[in-house]
Amino acid sequence: MKIVIGLLSAVVFLCLSSQVSGQSKIVGGEDAANGAYPWMVALVKKAAPDPFQGQFCGGSLIHENWVLTAAHCVDSMKAEDIEVWVGAHDLSNTTGAERRDIRAIYIHENYFSDFSGVLYNDVAFLLLESPVDTITPVAYAKTPADVNAGDLVRAIGWGDTKSNPQFPTILQQVDVNIRSIAEANSLYGFDSLDSRHIAANASGKDSCQGDSGGPLFDADGDEGKPLVIGITSFGAGCAETEPGIYANVGNYKSLIDSFVTSSAIDDPDASIRGKGQPIANGSNRAKRSNGTFLPGRIRGGKSKATTFAIRNSDTSIPLSIESVSSSNKHFTVKRAPSYVFGGDRAAITVKFRAPQKNRKIKSRITVRTNDPVKPVFSFVIQAKSKRNIRLSKSRKIRFPGQGGTNFPGNVGGGNFGIDGSINWR
Repeated sequence: MKIVIGLLSAVVFLCLSSQVSGQSKIVGGEDAANGAYPWMVALVKKAAPDPFQGQFCGGSLIHENWVLTAAHCVDSMKAEDIEVWVGAHDLSNTTGAERRDIRAIYIHENYFSDFSGVLYNDVAFLLLESPVDTITPVAYAKTPADVNAGDLVRAIGWGDTKSNPQFPTILQQVDVNIRSIAEANSLYGFDSLDSRHIAANASGKDSCQGDSGGPLFDADGDEGKPLVIGITSFGAGCAETEPGIYANVGNYKSLIDSFVTSSAIDDPDASIRGKGQPIANGSNRAKRSNGTFLPGRIRGGKSKATTFAIRNSDTSIPLSIESVSSSNKHFTVKRAPSYVFGGDRAAITVKFRAPQKNRKIKSRITVRTNDPVKPVFSFVIQAKSKRNIRLSKSRKIRFPGQGGTNFPGNVGGGNFGIDGSINWR
């Protein structure tokens, strides 16, 4: 499902469509030859009655255990709800294709969309439940320099083939030309696209809804074999003046290598520490020794942050961190990783914003991961707030006459006031 953004004005405003087609095809293309792209992957919802009706995105087999796809395809989905078909050609007849369940989903930790709907770091990895060792994975770009304006490249998928939805069962292919990022920004009317993106189209030809996650590739880029250079991401309509936009695979070479070169096979095993001390899962008591009890009293309106380390065991597959949440509004999660490789650790930063009251405040921090033994890791964090009282400067009181004439303020000089305002930013 390639996300479609519509140009709403000449000024530079784009709207990201919230309705994404469940299936879609290449526009202006043709049927691919059967067996031409055995490494092509169809992402299918398990709840669907068949692969054709369940297909919602594409992907590329880049390793016997790994599928490369778009983050927006899977960022709201669970691994157990997806299956993949590798080497499928006709979704109405998947004979000969390899079906696999998904063991884990990993979203690029800096994946996001801006105010205009442009997607950044639209990259995700699917770890297969078992390897596909009967199909040769496709090569992927090692540097952004593998892409040059004017190059003729190819996109494939089961996406929308016309402006009105029409969904073929046969894998489609289309040849398009690389456009410079400067040209793409000009055509879209903004300057949001950068080295993380590739732009490509041709007259009447484009990828479309349902093609998301599928590859953009140089058919002869890897010594005469296909080289994946992009991941289908978004665009303004399909086959319009504005080119389709793809995640630039060469920009993520190091990250891709980190995933596909991991030989770990054990289930992820999450542990969390503060100040180097372990934090017990399910703990209801905050302690200064492990950083779950913030020291001192924080004045109202002021903030204080503390950081915890989440670690994955040495022999584990990457730990996927699905969410980190706080039960109290005064504690917010400011930073959390999307994944932690085996033997590594990453930071979770929690920020406390003190209210204008003398209070002891607690919150439960909940971390949800793909650790099968403890998928929910939680602990209590605590801080004390202090009412922020500001005294106005004393001012001299002039007595208007002899004797105790009435005057404003307190006897003895000085009109003391309390500033109870809160500067929430």
